Amino acid sequence: MKKILVPCDFYNASREAIDFAVQMALRSNGEVIVLHTIFAPSMHDLYFDRALTSEYKSEYITELTNKANNEFNILKEGIGDPDIPITFEILYGELIATIKQAIPLWNIDLIIMGTSGASGWDEIFIGSHTEKVIRHAPVPVLTVGKAPKISAINKILLPSLLVHNQPFFMDKVKELQEFFHANLQVLLVNTPFRFQPDAEAKAKMIEFADHYNLRDFELHFVNDWNEELGILNFAQKEKTGMIAMATHSRKGLSHLFNGSIAEDVANHNQCPVWTYSIKDQHGYS
Repeated sequence: MKKILVPCDFYNASREAIDFAVQMALRSNGEVIVLHTIFAPSMHDLYFDRALTSEYKSEYITELTNKANNEFNILKEGIGDPDIPITFEILYGELIATIKQAIPLWNIDLIIMGTSGASGWDEIFIGSHTEKVIRHAPVPVLTVGKAPKISAINKILLPSLLVHNQPFFMDKVKELQEFFHANLQVLLVNTPFRFQPDAEAKAKMIEFADHYNLRDFELHFVNDWNEELGILNFAQKEKTGMIAMATHSRKGLSHLFNGSIAEDVANHNQCPVWTYSIKDQHGYS
């Protein structure tokens, strides 16, 4: 967590993300890169020739760049001198493409994004920028609504299907737990469509903890109508400081019809949510 990228649109949600990123970088002795993206779609108009369209597009981008630099100056004044390196960058292009470009360019190992929550048809057919980044990013993504104090995160909730073939993901989770000096709450949600008897579930949870050599942890088994409700209700009841989840990074029609529990929880939960793509591995997503 030495190189933290914060995509920024200058709204309150991204400012909260910057706040939390600065706190994390101070603890890790890392640095924060605040990224604003500028995207001007191709302009086609039968009434203008190519030269005029190109000129208009250039002026439009220049105007957006100047506006972004002014906003960055305001942000710098609000942040002050946080005793860590913090830089402000602009890349040109569509959001996901520029973030993918930024990750190897600056050796990013964590993305922190603000979220204000999308719902209804917007969430189904459009999705928030945060959800799209979770779906596509090759590094962990941490979403933040209202940035908490980093010292307040002493419980990390890990919803799990208790599979044994995610060693890399679990190593990342244990690194996260160590970073926050937190208790790990392993959660299995029992649903009508994925029902397990109590004794069988508890035995699997103990086996899961032994398999990954977990330390400073608790095992929890709850019943709810679906996984997302079970996670959100448990997090609220236990005052969990953070939720850590794997995601399959489903895209296209697969995402539309199957969705992603990790994305939904990140979009609807109040506490920070850390997600990491396991792609072709089996996991809780």
